[in-house]
Amino acid sequence: MNLSLMKIRSIFPHFNEQRITAEDFWRAARDAELIVRQVPLAVDGFYTIYRGKHVVLLNSRLKSVAWLRAALHEFHHYMFDVPGTDGGYTFYRSGEFTDRREHRAEAFAVVGLMPWPELERLRSADMYISPWLTKLVKERLWVRREFGL
Repeated sequence: MNLSLMKIRSIFPHFNEQRITAEDFWRAARDAELIVRQVPLAVDGFYTIYRGKHVVLLNSRLKSVAWLRAALHEFHHYMFDVPGTDGGYTFYRSGEFTDRREHRAEAFAVVGLMPWPELERLRSADMYISPWLTKLVKERLWVRREFGL
């Protein structure tokens, strides 16, 4: 197991075995003393360091799974992309990913929403009913191909 996966599993022990829930996210954020606020934004969310504090802002217009996906994406940035408490870093997405860190954060969020055992249990009828689910399955297969998860 690589070091990144070990770090993820130290925070989310059932990563890629069970879904990460909103409750799991809030527990992890609380344990990390990560400040999370929901405000109207032009993007889904972003991670920054403000006055030495780690902060995630999430778009208050996001609901349910879209909110959790953004929250997990930004939590990944907190875990891996900006060490220490130095300011001057902000990560956000607005459309196409051009930075490898964005791909990794998105992969983490997708696996959090759809661990491999859950994908294996899906039936084609499930995807026919939900175009959103079909899109998530395609993204999950991309994560498997790109990252082996």
